[in-house]
Amino acid sequence: MVDTLYRRSVKVFGSRVGLILQSPIGKLMEQFICLNFSASNNKAEYEAVIVRLNLALMLVATKLEIKSDSQLIVGKIQQEYEAKDERMARYLVMVEDHLKKLDEWVVRRVPRKENVRQIHWPE
Repeated sequence: MVDTLYRRSVKVFGSRVGLILQSPIGKLMEQFICLNFSASNNKAEYEAVIVRLNLALMLVATKLEIKSDSQLIVGKIQQEYEAKDERMARYLVMVEDHLKKLDEWVVRRVPRKENVRQIHWPE
């Protein structure tokens, strides 16, 4: 098993999400998602976390650092806040199920200005 640490950041633009995954050696991988449904910012953030977890697991990552500027999402993942809405609770369960597959993970809230990187959207 490869011992790797990946970092990810997210930028949400309506129903489009830009994701960046950074390898331990600094290589950046960008992924773009167009959600085929109307999504609140919180839904889009959860979708982005799940996609990033899927990608990190496909890359056989065993350690993951998740950075987000969403205090609510970070608080729910860290179990500081309760997911009261049924749909948000289901998203949280999916994230928790993915996190159980990693040996080590951490989620950190970062200021929005530190979580922004210029994302070049494909046409």
